[in-house]
Amino acid sequence: MGKYLALIYGDESVWSGLDPEAEKAMYAEYDAFGEQYGSYLVGGEELRPNATAKLIRRTADGEVVVTDGAFGETKEALGGYYVIEADDEATALEVASHVPAPGGFVELRPIAE
Repeated sequence: MGKYLALIYGDESVWSGLDPEAEKAMYAEYDAFGEQYGSYLVGGEELRPNATAKLIRRTADGEVVVTDGAFGETKEALGGYYVIEADDEATALEVASHVPAPGGFVELRPIAE
């Protein structure tokens, strides 16, 4: 059994532009995914918008520098994730291929254990 991280990327402007009914429908897709594939899911959460992120870097002399926000140049931002537990990568890919990511994509990475 292995664990895989399914990172959900999307255009934040799509979410911010949704009317309440469309937003409700979008969350219903995630609920349906969770119901269908819940036996594979170890965890997962929606993330706050990119503007709330902090970048933490260490300079060559060891100083810690914290800046606001993630990189604004990218159209797709990390919006959430699922931790999938599956017997093999093929199964994890099958599950991850059903993660709703309207206007975006899902990145699947094995977790080092």
